Amino acid sequence: MTKIPTKNERQEWQRLADAATPGPWRAGREDMVTYHGIYGSSFKAVYWDDPEAEMHMGHTLPGLISEAYDAGEVDCRDNAGFIAAARTAVPSLLAALDTLEAERDQARAGLAASQALVKEMSTALSDLVDQIEAERPAIDAPGGRSLRREIELAKAVLEKVKL
Repeated sequence: MTKIPTKNERQEWQRLADAATPGPWRAGREDMVTYHGIYGSSFKAVYWDDPEAEMHMGHTLPGLISEAYDAGEVDCRDNAGFIAAARTAVPSLLAALDTLEAERDQARAGLAASQALVKEMSTALSDLVDQIEAERPAIDAPGGRSLRREIELAKAVLEKVKL
């Protein structure tokens, strides 16, 4: 089973996301221009659309986050795509996890309240059965048959709600 990140881990990831260059980030393109010029399929980078970008070689430079050269051992395009997606995915996933954790806590509180209510009802019903049993001599008297049936029904309900 996958380990759920601790609150401290999530806070640190959120701190890192908040401190990072704003997103969204994008994975490099085949025609991407950086200070190194235009590189074909061997050059990949992670960048963002910098509103204050400068021009280089007749192209608007992206805000460069990371650059790499495909050395054949690691597919930089896949790594760049993952890093770029993580910029927006991590904060979204952290927020979703916080929401789910709050909903879980709310459900647990509701369950605890329901269990307390069932226990209270079980005690009240048990007390009622005890009271009826104490009045058994009157129940066994002529005309007490319908009351005996009610006692049996009350006992059956009590068995179902016992915790």
